[in-house]
Amino acid sequence: MDTQTNTPVSFVEAFRQVVIAKIACLPTDASDDTTETVMREILDEINTNDLKHHIVVEIIYSKAMLDSAWSTTAIKLLAHLCDIDSPGIDSSNKDACTVRKPTYRYITRFLQDDFEKDMEGQVWNAPRIHLLAQLGSTDTLALRIGPVVNSKIIEKMVLSENLFVEANFDLLIHFVYTVRPNIDVEQEWSRRLDAVLQSLRDRVSGQSTIKRLTVLGLLHASENDWKI
Repeated sequence: MDTQTNTPVSFVEAFRQVVIAKIACLPTDASDDTTETVMREILDEINTNDLKHHIVVEIIYSKAMLDSAWSTTAIKLLAHLCDIDSPGIDSSNKDACTVRKPTYRYITRFLQDDFEKDMEGQVWNAPRIHLLAQLGSTDTLALRIGPVVNSKIIEKMVLSENLFVEANFDLLIHFVYTVRPNIDVEQEWSRRLDAVLQSLRDRVSGQSTIKRLTVLGLLHASENDWKI
């Protein structure tokens, strides 16, 4: 990964342990003030060091994978981390693609690799889907996953042969309700997603009444600007 640095290994490991200690104690409902204070202390240590930046994202991600409810705190921390630009990034270019931001690049790389593995397995990782949903709907534009990626995530889940295994279906519904309003701003992808959701209605036809009604409710909400 693009995290070249001349920082001695011992200092890097010491930094990792300090970050773990600071983040491990944060609750699922950490306030904005609390997360800002913690990240300000960490940011002072990162400065422009890409390796340290990568380590912080990795630790936040690992913590978020332990508890779905902690994704809210993770998003707050990552949003503060977006204040950093890697050396060589033209931060004056406000129109630059968000993928160039290191925090976005690191967190989506972790998620992409693991999400693909989830889709190959029987039971999806709930904390990962919740974190993806938060990233797909966050108000922090430099951190938000865009409509194209969100649409592809939904399509992969809808078409998965394991959609109806354990809680997978519920995770799909949660994800759609969370990110779909942001997809609707892109007409092309909104139309494509409409077709995917219609195929979901076909797939659910042989499932329980609750699942069928859930999909009908989802389609109804989509047709009515998400006014539930």
